[in-house]
Amino acid sequence: MQAGITTIVESMAMGRPVVVSRTRGQVGTVRDSHNGLEVPPGDVAALRRAIHWLLDHPEECRRMGAEGRHTIESGMTLEHFVERMSAVVATVSDPGPRLASGVTPEAAR
Repeated sequence: MQAGITTIVESMAMGRPVVVSRTRGQVGTVRDSHNGLEVPPGDVAALRRAIHWLLDHPEECRRMGAEGRHTIESGMTLEHFVERMSAVVATVSDPGPRLASGVTPEAAR
């Protein structure tokens, strides 16, 4: 996960819609109008409009919150993280086939 996204992910896990700046760390986690709202970085007026829109549309707010929770449950839990990290560790720690001399077949060629 990107640094700084913890609060966003925790809010989504609690079923809350989020408003984020459209920056690298948030793109891919928050899908605009699906599980939250995106605003351009530094655009205070857009942030204000997004917050007011959520307050004025409670049903959409609930729907986005539910979709945010689903986003987390379907691929961003601690269990998912451990599974992915375990796969990476297994891949990089697998020595692959070796000859009796301890040299890999590729190196012997």
